[in-house]
Amino acid sequence: MSNGTGGMGCRQLCWIVSAIVGVVAMFGLAGSGGWAVLPAVVAGIVIFALAGLILTYFFCGEASAPVMSEPAAPVASAAPKPAAAAPAAREPAPEPAVAPTPAMGDPVASAPVAEAAQQAAEPAPVLIKPSAALPGQDELAAAKGDWKYVAPAKEAAPKPKAKPQAQVKPSAPLKGQEELAAAKGDWKYQPEPAAATKPAGLAAPRGGTADNLRVIEGVGAKLEELLNSHGIWHYDQIAGWSDADVAWMDANLPRFKGRVTRDKWVAQAKLIGEVGVEEFLVRAKTNDY
Repeated sequence: MSNGTGGMGCRQLCWIVSAIVGVVAMFGLAGSGGWAVLPAVVAGIVIFALAGLILTYFFCGEASAPVMSEPAAPVASAAPKPAAAAPAAREPAPEPAVAPTPAMGDPVASAPVAEAAQQAAEPAPVLIKPSAALPGQDELAAAKGDWKYVAPAKEAAPKPKAKPQAQVKPSAPLKGQEELAAAKGDWKYQPEPAAATKPAGLAAPRGGTADNLRVIEGVGAKLEELLNSHGIWHYDQIAGWSDADVAWMDANLPRFKGRVTRDKWVAQAKLIGEVGVEEFLVRAKTNDY
């Protein structure tokens, strides 16, 4: 079998023939042989593979793709040159001593040559001397070792002074002001607290009937007994207390110190005298007194 048939290779033609044989075998087994479709298909594939291998082995085993080699160009033989006449025998001239050239790519050999070439290409530095000697230049030149000029440290800028605060002086001298001014350190004027005085009380309630002091918010049964023990029986007595009376009562109510001021007893008693107990109870729900 030839290597090509109408532009088709040997191996391709063998496999096509094998495919035809496999298909014919498959239909023959399924039709006249009485085989089922699936076994007939498997048998056709097996026959196709075997036929293809056998055909390519026997017909295309040595039919490999030829390698097209280009013919070598004829080498023109050089015409033999006529032998030159032998020169007269003479002693060879001595060759000048030439430094060996470093091999290309040799970093060890080429480094000194490159450095020497660079030094030859660069001009020598020119030293500029000052027209006049600097202060201390001779001493520094005579001293051994390296030296470096260090600029003097800059002084920190002074912080701005804080402006003194203006002091407001009272129009009239206060009590003890001169003694406090003579003393060292800061001082602050504080008014003297009012002297505490016991409020005036009654030996018994007027008309034999005392007011219900527990109406005042903050006054319980125990406080009502303490107030009665100090002669306080009525709302108007509490409404007439001065600052000194309040200070005394705040300091002399055991376990209830400061209650008079915190609960505003005087304001509540005055409101009771103005609007009555019923209206007070209504307004007391919102602390409107």
